[in-house]
Amino acid sequence: MVAGAPRRLSSLADVARRAGVSITTASRVMSASQHPVAEHTRRRVLQAADELDFEPNLVARGLVAQRTSMVALLVGDMTESAASLTTRGAEDVAFEHGFSLLVGNTDGDTQKEVAYVRKLRALRADAVLLATCARASDPQTEQLARQLRQVESAGGVVVRLGSDATGRADVGWSMRDAFGLVAGHLRALGHRDVALVAGAGREGVTAAAVDAARGAARGEGLELPDDRVAVTDGQAGADERVLRACRDATAVITTCDEPAAAVVAALRRAGRRVPADVSVTGMGDLPIAVLLEPTLTTVRVPLREQGRRAMSVACDLLDGAVRPEPAEVAVELVVRDSSAPVVA
Repeated sequence: MVAGAPRRLSSLADVARRAGVSITTASRVMSASQHPVAEHTRRRVLQAADELDFEPNLVARGLVAQRTSMVALLVGDMTESAASLTTRGAEDVAFEHGFSLLVGNTDGDTQKEVAYVRKLRALRADAVLLATCARASDPQTEQLARQLRQVESAGGVVVRLGSDATGRADVGWSMRDAFGLVAGHLRALGHRDVALVAGAGREGVTAAAVDAARGAARGEGLELPDDRVAVTDGQAGADERVLRACRDATAVITTCDEPAAAVVAALRRAGRRVPADVSVTGMGDLPIAVLLEPTLTTVRVPLREQGRRAMSVACDLLDGAVRPEPAEVAVELVVRDSSAPVVA
């Protein structure tokens, strides 16, 4: 071998030669074929494969089976805790079923989503899990839908993840129920003057979250007028916007645990105590919720389980199952130290 030249990977022929069997027999063993092979022969082939560090050629196998064993998950931003949890759940099941999971960050850009799906079609991905939310008014939305239909017409499957407030999802969760739990909790503690702080994100998602929170608050007899709603992005002026919305409020609802942390910090800098002066609630039960001081009252959204179930649906569909009815993972109120009764 020439010094520095790449090492040739072991082939099925190498395995067969070392085990002293035909390539056909080696193939039957390595592909777990139903064709009968004597147990001592099977063990010889597996031992030879182990000694040679042999891995089947998935490209060649895919050409025969019309499968690539590749699945893609498209998320808004992998650095966000919610996206990371969803991804981990999908990867758990993908690995169990022999799939490789690719993750694409779309940055909330429908045009980027379209570009990703086109590439995934070219790569013949077996499935696309879509954990993003296109706005109905976005001119690229129909193009995205067309690309996804082409994935399905080529034998791939598409599974959508999301909430009831961001469009139809195969595996979702109820944002309305989640905010209903928060609003009911605050009302039971005697709060009547509430504010809402939303994290800055994709316009359609933020608007849907604000609408869901307002609807849930209204159901408990609480109002969230425009001057009680703020969007925080951590940039200049964020504290001022938050404090202006919260100036007369005894409780603050937030659309995610991360902006809840920003609210707690802003209130503290303004000399207001949580929860003695103002109660604060989050959404998601992300890891940061138990690291805050005080620990955060929030709604547990089982995002990792959502990812697992979405990938399981994809596996079932690829095996020929009928697409199931849309399903939701259950949300649960988690009461911690950041919420307390109103002080008379």
